[in-house]
Amino acid sequence: MAERGVMGAEPIPRLLLSPEEAADALKIGRTRVYALIASGDLRSVLIGRSRRIPVTAVVEFVKRLEDAGRTMDTASSDHRGERDRVGETPADGHILEPRAS
Repeated sequence: MAERGVMGAEPIPRLLLSPEEAADALKIGRTRVYALIASGDLRSVLIGRSRRIPVTAVVEFVKRLEDAGRTMDTASSDHRGERDRVGETPADGHILEPRAS
């Protein structure tokens, strides 16, 4: 994913991804990427009117998922299919706690 630099120079590493590129990297839909941005789970920046996601933000997001030992939509196997949002009460009555930043 490195871009070409000046002739003879090292390639410039890719630092920012479009939401579509981030979605492709995570193998999720573009709408899900925007939802993750809106929820604060995936950092992004604006350059003019263009939304971009730092490559480091994608790596950090995946690391948090691995550390939590869960997938994006589940807090545990008991909540499979339930939305994982702070303040929502799944069918079993358990209130989900805020995510660590």
